Amino acid sequence: MLGKRVSVASAIVFCFLLLDPQSANAGDPQPAAPGNQQAIPLSRVPVPVPATRRVASVPPPAPAPVPEIDPIENLAGKWSGEGTMVAAYGRNEQFRCIITYTVREDASRVRQHLRCQSDRNRFDAVTSMLIEDDRVTGEWADNVYSITGTLSGTVTDKGFDIRLYSSYFQAKMTVVASACEQSVKVIPETRGSIGPLTAALKKC
Repeated sequence: MLGKRVSVASAIVFCFLLLDPQSANAGDPQPAAPGNQQAIPLSRVPVPVPATRRVASVPPPAPAPVPEIDPIENLAGKWSGEGTMVAAYGRNEQFRCIITYTVREDASRVRQHLRCQSDRNRFDAVTSMLIEDDRVTGEWADNVYSITGTLSGTVTDKGFDIRLYSSYFQAKMTVVASACEQSVKVIPETRGSIGPLTAALKKC
C-alpha cells in the first residue's frame, strides 16, 4: 500500500515538471542572451589639469631723460681742428686751430684762448667773458699785434654771439657748439687785409 502511494506521488511530480519547466530551473543561473549583455560601467578617474599662472604684463621702463647740456659749461676743455681765412686779396689761407675754454663759477665766467697757425700767419687771442643771465660782457686781447679791447653780446642755446671792439679793429664772433663739435666764425667789420675766419673743431 505504501509502495503504491510513493509511485502515485512520483507520477504527480513528474507531470508538474513537464507542465512548468521554468520552475524546475528557477534556481539555476540563466545565461545572458546573445546581444543583451549589460555593459559594465567604468569608473572615471578625474585627471588633474595643471593650473596656468597669469603673469601680469609689465610695461618696459621709460628711457631715462637725456640731461640738458648747458651751452656754456659744454665749452670747457680743449678743442682742435682746421680753419680757413678768406683773404681780402689773393687766395684763401688754411689754418690749424686750437681753442681752449676755462669755465668757472657756475658758467658765469669764461676764458677763451684761440690760437691758429698757417704757413705764413698766426692768431693768438684771449677773450675773458662775464655772463649774467643771457648778457655777455668782457675784454679781449690779441697777443700778436698787442691789441686790446672790450666785448659785448648774448648767450644762445648753443653758444654765444659777441662783438669785439677796439680802436683799430672790430669784429663779430659767433660760437656754435654741440657735445663734441664746435664752429667759430670771426667776421671783421673794419676794412683791412684780414678776411672772415671760420674754424671747425672737435674735442671728442
